Amino acid sequence: MDAEMKQPLEGSMSLNIDSEGEPHIGNGSIVVENPASDLVKSESDRIKTFYQTVLSAIMVFVTAALSSYKDMKPLYSTTSHGKAHLSNLLVDEGLFIFMTFLCAMVLMMSEFVVHQHGRRGHVWCWVRTILVAVTGVMLIVADTILLIVTNRSNMLLSVLLVPEVLLFGVAVSVGAWMQESLPSSELGSRYDSAMKGTFDIATVGTIVSFTLQGGIVFGYLKTPDSNQVKHDPPLDLAACYATSTLSLTGMTMCAMPLAYLPNGMLEVLVRVVERLRSAVLAALAMMALVVSVEFLDGFVVVSFFPDAVTIALYYVVKLFSACQPREEISQLDFTFRIVAAAGFTLMTGLYAAFTGTDHYGFNLKTAMFILLLAVVSSLSRLAIPLHMPEAGVGGVIEFGIVSIALSFPLLALLAAIPLVFKVFVDHYINR
Repeated sequence: MDAEMKQPLEGSMSLNIDSEGEPHIGNGSIVVENPASDLVKSESDRIKTFYQTVLSAIMVFVTAALSSYKDMKPLYSTTSHGKAHLSNLLVDEGLFIFMTFLCAMVLMMSEFVVHQHGRRGHVWCWVRTILVAVTGVMLIVADTILLIVTNRSNMLLSVLLVPEVLLFGVAVSVGAWMQESLPSSELGSRYDSAMKGTFDIATVGTIVSFTLQGGIVFGYLKTPDSNQVKHDPPLDLAACYATSTLSLTGMTMCAMPLAYLPNGMLEVLVRVVERLRSAVLAALAMMALVVSVEFLDGFVVVSFFPDAVTIALYYVVKLFSACQPREEISQLDFTFRIVAAAGFTLMTGLYAAFTGTDHYGFNLKTAMFILLLAVVSSLSRLAIPLHMPEAGVGGVIEFGIVSIALSFPLLALLAAIPLVFKVFVDHYINR
């Protein structure tokens, strides 16, 4: 009798022991983690952000066109052939912008159907991959035509369309490459981390480069007889175009649902995407320097010194400190991206308002220089993550240097905002 009563008791105790350590919800059920579902959701989130960013870029085109419509007449040549050529370019520009808008809307509808009805098969992944590739390529083609409109005697930069052929190739071939199972947990984590990190940076690069390019085009159309228009193509416009093309290419690649590729291809893709993130950061830094040359001339080089000194001090102190593991400040990446985007936005406003004017005042130059410091330092923090030291008396110096390095981009941006406001107020009063 006692033995019979012990058997179910022992069985229940073993069941409790086996299930111990598993996560539970309120009713006692075991929560089963699903890495595959998380990976699919992450890709879906990137697709949603992708078409939202594309629609925002289209709004930049439309706003620039409406703002500078009255300034388009000086662009027309005196010959009838030049007028017809420019008219055809403007029609093509409107056509590709409209096609890009349609592709983005179709992508949005398809993503809505996939999310609502749970259609996750290979066919739907292939369709969404093609839609993402076509949308990105259409936007880059429209951007190229805009560059040719403002520099219609030089089409050299259109060679940057060549990498987009690779996007078409991936989109067409991805259906044949897909496999039945998702990648392993470790490879899937690496893939998702690389795609998400590069996608976030490429998204910021796409938004700020398109916005800055729209401001530059508006500034050139506003002052068609200025010296900047004689350069063919203008260096600042070329830098923005190259950055927008590279950023949008990276964003398009990371938005494609490629998790079903074979493991060997995924490993290669992860390495390429990780390097693409560094390339986008370098392109953004170069674009900021090129644009700032208009106002600061050779003084743009000085913008590297504060950040270089800070990083050098950080590594010198770290070299002589105890070699202990450090915790990476990854949660601050979002703050640095916001600082970079805000800095580029203010630079765009200054560029569009003051380019081609007779004189650049001291306050304008100072504001542009401080904005350049904020942008360069925030991009540097994204490219070279800093590690917070452990609390202790021995780490006071290192802690102080890291704190200054981490807070410097935000402090520079906050210092530039009053100057920018004063510059715009003075400009409005003088007008």
